[in-house]
Amino acid sequence: MTEAELTNLFAHLGAREPAAWARSQINENIPQLARFLFLRQAWKLVVPEKDRTWIAQEMQEMNMDAGSRRSHRPGLAAFAEPRRKRRRSHARRARDAMVAFVGAVIPPR
Repeated sequence: MTEAELTNLFAHLGAREPAAWARSQINENIPQLARFLFLRQAWKLVVPEKDRTWIAQEMQEMNMDAGSRRSHRPGLAAFAEPRRKRRRSHARRARDAMVAFVGAVIPPR
């Protein structure tokens, strides 16, 4: 693939500075297309900083879980809490992994 074709592909995918991505892949032999596609997908999984809607969703899920396993023994609630904390959805685990990866790859400003 030529640099011009790669530039057009990056532009079509919505990359900022598509020519720079393409040039880097061609000249520096860095798989920038794979990197760009991975990072683009990773950022889709990250919850925006000011978005608090996920809190209500998590609380509702926890309440539903607690309601389906109600017990009349008061001591069991203490044992259920750590289990609930471990039961995060696949999307949250993926988001956390992506945030850690992106934090390691892209230096903070």
